[in-house]
Amino acid sequence: SESAKTLNIMKKNLFFLVVIIFVTNTAFLQTFPDSLQEKLSEKTPKEQIFYLLNISNNSIKSNPTASLTLAKLANSIAVSNNDKNNEVKSAFIISKSARQVGKASEAIDYINKTITILSSANQKQYLAQAYNELGLLYKETAKYNDASVAFSKSISLFQELGDKKAEYLVLGNLGDVYNKSRQFKQAIETFQKAKKLAEELADKKEIAISLNLLGVAYANYGNTAEAINQLKAAKDIATSIGNTVLANQIQANLDNLQQNLAVKGKSEFEKEQEKEKEQYISSLQSEYQNIKQLAAKSFEEIEKLKIEDQVKELRIKAIQGEFEKQKLENEMKEQNLK
Repeated sequence: SESAKTLNIMKKNLFFLVVIIFVTNTAFLQTFPDSLQEKLSEKTPKEQIFYLLNISNNSIKSNPTASLTLAKLANSIAVSNNDKNNEVKSAFIISKSARQVGKASEAIDYINKTITILSSANQKQYLAQAYNELGLLYKETAKYNDASVAFSKSISLFQELGDKKAEYLVLGNLGDVYNKSRQFKQAIETFQKAKKLAEELADKKEIAISLNLLGVAYANYGNTAEAINQLKAAKDIATSIGNTVLANQIQANLDNLQQNLAVKGKSEFEKEQEKEKEQYISSLQSEYQNIKQLAAKSFEEIEKLKIEDQVKELRIKAIQGEFEKQKLENEMKEQNLK
């Protein structure tokens, strides 16, 4: 009847602004039933949010675009109703969905607002998760400095909470950021910390994973020998626990490392080693210049001196000998290059 239609229209008017956002989304219409509008029109704002977030959360992997749309809708309802709890929940789903569809930049503002809410409420567990999520968003948008800051804050909070498993996982994220930003020494230090935590957790799979990541970091840094050691150790553990997939991945890293050796130029590690040697020789030369006027005594003469004088004379002799050795090595290297 006409009166029934009018009543139904009036009933739906309250939710018109909410519904209009997603009825125009083609992906949504193709994925979910038309009856969703009616279902939402019969619910309170809190029930609407719960319903939308349930669908959104279950669709993150299967249909991340629709998941993102629904989570944003739920977030807007939560904000309108000053529902901080659901504003936080929807923001986490927005972040996960946005990363799935390559729209991480859209979620950064949502997570920053979530961090403000959680900081005010002193919710450290969720705050640590939020900083990790923020780090993942920054990593996806190649803002590596911002990502490392966010991950570091997350790690500090998980350390404070004594949550070693979560700390281990975020250390992996931080190490990945250092690798991507070519800060290989920091990546090595980070994965070493992750390995230590995996050992404390007695989780062999995670130990193998952290050793694998550590090996890759050493390879990127240019310390091939250490990279091979770490990768072989990782493979041994993966094989011992019967994780064939992981063992094969590690073997692939070993194979790639061997293939790259023939064509690779000087690595950062090798350059640093050369620089350290140059600095050592320069320092040695400076000391040598200070004592070269002093005639080094024979060992027989040194034995007759007091202990403190013996130490002094032996040092003079050692410096002179070491400098002459380094000088000879450099001359031979230059001769071979000609």
